[in-house]
Amino acid sequence: MMRRKYWALAVLCASLVFLLYNRSFNICSTGLCSDRRIQPVRPVQAAETLPATTTRDPTPKSCLPAGMRVARTSAGFDMVVLEKDDIVSNDIYTKHEWEIARTEDMARRAGTTLPPGGTFLDIGANIGYYTLLFAQKGFNVIAVEAMTRNRQAIMGSLCLNPQLQERVTIVPAALVAPWEAFGRCVIQATPHRQSSGQLLCPKTCPDADCEEVALETLDAVLARLKPQGVAVAKIDIDLCRVLAGGESLFQYHPKILQIQTGQAKCALAVAVKHGYHALQGGAMLVDVGTDVPHSDAISTVSQAGSPALDRLTKCRPPGMRVASTSAGFDMVVLEKDDIVSNDIYMKHEWEIARPEDMARRAGTTLPPGGTFLDIGANIGYYTLLFAQKGFNVIAVEAMTRNRQAIMGSLCLNPQLQERVTIVPAALVAPWEVDKGHCVVKSTNYKVNIGNGFLNCKQGESCQSGDENCQTVPVKTLDTVLEDLAPSSVDVVKMDVEVYECHVLAGGGSLFAHFQPKLLQIETAWGNTSACVHEQAEKHGYREQKFGGDTAMVRIGHEAPELQQAPADIGTSTQASSSTTLDPAPIFKQSVISTSTLSTTPAGISDSMRDMCVPAGMRVATVSAGFHMVVLKSKDIVSQEIYSFHHWEVNDAEHMARRAGTTLPPGGTFLDIGANIGYYTLLFAQKGFNVIAVEAMTRNRQAIMGSLCLNPQLQERVTIVPAALVAPWEVDKGHCVVKSTNYKVNIGNGFLNCKQGESCQSGDENCQTVPVKTLDTVLEDLAPSSVDVVKMDVEVYECNVLAGGGSLFTHFHPKLLQIETAWGNASHCVQAAALQYGYSTKKVAGDTAMVSKPL
Repeated sequence: MMRRKYWALAVLCASLVFLLYNRSFNICSTGLCSDRRIQPVRPVQAAETLPATTTRDPTPKSCLPAGMRVARTSAGFDMVVLEKDDIVSNDIYTKHEWEIARTEDMARRAGTTLPPGGTFLDIGANIGYYTLLFAQKGFNVIAVEAMTRNRQAIMGSLCLNPQLQERVTIVPAALVAPWEAFGRCVIQATPHRQSSGQLLCPKTCPDADCEEVALETLDAVLARLKPQGVAVAKIDIDLCRVLAGGESLFQYHPKILQIQTGQAKCALAVAVKHGYHALQGGAMLVDVGTDVPHSDAISTVSQAGSPALDRLTKCRPPGMRVASTSAGFDMVVLEKDDIVSNDIYMKHEWEIARPEDMARRAGTTLPPGGTFLDIGANIGYYTLLFAQKGFNVIAVEAMTRNRQAIMGSLCLNPQLQERVTIVPAALVAPWEVDKGHCVVKSTNYKVNIGNGFLNCKQGESCQSGDENCQTVPVKTLDTVLEDLAPSSVDVVKMDVEVYECHVLAGGGSLFAHFQPKLLQIETAWGNTSACVHEQAEKHGYREQKFGGDTAMVRIGHEAPELQQAPADIGTSTQASSSTTLDPAPIFKQSVISTSTLSTTPAGISDSMRDMCVPAGMRVATVSAGFHMVVLKSKDIVSQEIYSFHHWEVNDAEHMARRAGTTLPPGGTFLDIGANIGYYTLLFAQKGFNVIAVEAMTRNRQAIMGSLCLNPQLQERVTIVPAALVAPWEVDKGHCVVKSTNYKVNIGNGFLNCKQGESCQSGDENCQTVPVKTLDTVLEDLAPSSVDVVKMDVEVYECNVLAGGGSLFTHFHPKLLQIETAWGNASHCVQAAALQYGYSTKKVAGDTAMVSKPL
């Protein structure tokens, strides 16, 4: 009997040895699984311990989605992976790890050590290998993953490892740039790597391996989740796209960032701007406060990366930053308050994507080479495009700051330097040359500081300390061409804010001697259109209008296949979908719980959208918690609200904080020059009654559309469809209002009450409007109080104040914000402040007036 017992025991032991030897045998299929697994393939170090034995409930089968299986990792936990057609899953299943074996490996590759804890941000979490590694290490994890299949795998893994659930928050969205966040995008799965996909915007799904995904910016995610700190981040998707909407990440200044390969340009720019060492050609970024060892295994920067870093540091002037363009070069742009720079930084282009687009818009083709003359070069986008194309370029730019940006860009692109000649002067008419110098001033101190308006009137000067104004030397175009003596001038771009006629008056040799094939001239303002037409008839050119420009094409040089010119290309990369996806829910732990920002507005139904949104407009979501209607294109205010969810201030209190005061508890807000109604809606939402004075019909349609979307605000808002003027202008009955810039600011109107002023037929950006004084408006509406005022009427502020004495004598509002960047508005405001007992404070291009205590 004893012998049989020993024999049975020997057979059992032999069986167990056989099972242990053949690791491909799935022990879990026997139902005998426990948390103590077979020893990992990687030898266990002395300091390591295997996971403690626990009883798992639910069982693995209940955690396993269809088409998936359980893999054992060398880090000591099980996880759910895809069963087939996925290299990440296959490696984890067969090799028990992916890229790294433990969290410390990631730090070692960066030549540093892990922080002791904090939050790990996993952007592009895939099936969650890094997420689980860091959760097991004790980090809180934000796992951003757009693909449903991958999120199911992560939730399955958390089901297998319930001790990790409370540490992981899953964000089911794709992170995109701000201007994409309210469009419609899909992810197309990659063949043989089903857990990876390509984000396509805007697009619909062509097959089953594709899904429409929710969209968010990284800034929105961080604002909602409010992590205590982000210590380590892995970004396994398009870095430029993520950081376009994720600058707030660097408020946390994570110690280590691991970045998807092929993102060197963005990575190096981040390193320079935010203070990181760039390793492995930009694949790893480490806080400069970290002591990075130098060895063969860990180089500070790859040989290709180091000169790039040096150039980024050396070439970027203060107050500027580096942008990547869709044409394939980097350039220096202004850091803020400039629409051209902002568009290039965010959309990677300005007006056109390549030189050929300029020709196509004009219905022709580019000459094969020669000289490009860029008159009003601004920060040099066209200059660099044509230099990259192989043209020699003469860049005429009067503003010092803009020339610094161009020289910075040439520093970044040394191969283009010998092709570009910069002329540091303003071009004028022959009769203005004797002045020697004129004054150039930014056209808008808030949004367009790189755009200069030239003034050659006698006695014109700049105020002391005004960085947006300077005295500049002047020349005629003929003098420039004579001095430089180019062998040819083949293509011309001219954008000099109403001075085009003066330039042409001093540039006869351009046509008489050079006869360029193609010219693009801004004609939205003054009598430029007539000057261009005269030159076209005189020198044998045909004209092609697009946007606010006119193209002149030398007759006989058109491209027959392009005779029908296409529509304005504009900023072709921006998605302009009218459909807004609701904000994505947040998945917490292994069960879904919605955790959304309290101010996030509810979605908009298709029927409401159809009813409320006028043609040529779209819906934007505002960070203050409501939807509003904005113009779809060519308007900086609308674009900013659509992309960044606010304009100038984040909420009504912000206006008061900038002025160094607090809002009154309620009352009436007077919005003079309401534009598309952002301030109007902010204050109405705050509970104020609002009087919105807006002359432009299109803007009022947007406001009414917004009130249609927000019916709870309708009874609080009264719209006055008129322009406010001085008492001596009322007898005219009507004046003309015209958009200040047909390319980027069509919602901003400039009022002209001169005798005989009218709009050209078919000009949608110009209209005749009724006029009133502010005193008349207040008398007619008889509000019980006027407590807060915003006034932004483009140089007409003094006229409004001249007709609005009762605003101070009868109502005496606590706070006024008045634009004072132009004309003598600043003097008028100071006089009113002195007369009626207000203190003043400069806020950007505005002046705040705060009532002094009685």
